[in-house]
Amino acid sequence: MTLGENLQAARTAANMSQETVAQALYVTRQTVSRWEQGHTLPNIYALSDLCALYGCSLDALVAPSAEKKEEVTMPKPKINWMALFGLIWFDIIVALAAVSVIGSLVLTAWAIEVSFVASPLLVVGTNLLGYAVPWHQLAIAAVLAGIGIAAYQPVLRLTLYVWQMLRHYLRYSRQTVFSR
Repeated sequence: MTLGENLQAARTAANMSQETVAQALYVTRQTVSRWEQGHTLPNIYALSDLCALYGCSLDALVAPSAEKKEEVTMPKPKINWMALFGLIWFDIIVALAAVSVIGSLVLTAWAIEVSFVASPLLVVGTNLLGYAVPWHQLAIAAVLAGIGIAAYQPVLRLTLYVWQMLRHYLRYSRQTVFSR
């Protein structure tokens, strides 16, 4: 069996669809289909993720069957220069802009989070310095602190999600440049 046939057999044995595998690996369903048809090969990181997803060893996934073991040769990778050029420009123009905007939004969310949680301390500190603070400002600060504490988990999940998406994008973009 070829690598593509092994991938398809492992996926069906795990009772998963191509769409489920694609979502778990942050690739498209067409990428999974191309792997299974033998048009492209997954990189080592994707193979490692596939082994974990299917619950099998790397050797069981990539090893050819006994009758074809001596015939298998790995094709030499070819660089797709247009894909490399497009990827570089895409990374420079679009991805860099997206990363800076999303990064700014995440940093802003954390700044708001910290200021909401610290607001009662600022009001009490202002009172200790001798400035008279009305009681309603302390009540508003306490409400803001409650909102900040309640928003901690969603902001943390958002940050981890953005970080994970960035890691997966960088990890799998290399696959576009090198083809077999």
